Amino acid sequence: MLAEHGDRLVTRVEAGRTMMEVNCPVCPEGIRKDVNPRGRDPEFVDTFADEIRMVGFDLLLYHWETHVDAAPERLAEA
Repeated sequence: MLAEHGDRLVTRVEAGRTMMEVNCPVCPEGIRKDVNPRGRDPEFVDTFADEIRMVGFDLLLYHWETHVDAAPERLAEA
């Protein structure tokens, strides 16, 4: 999943906080989390980029569980 869809997860700095965003391909909701809540390590995102992506996609899979009533075709397209 990381290799094929790694571009779906974006990290950005907003107001000095590093945020991770991953968009749901099924609905307009997405997941947005603070990546480095304590902000102590400025190289945190570079050092743990793969781990951040894995957590982001794990959260996306949990989110997809909320779409159990969605049409199977829509989920298959995602």
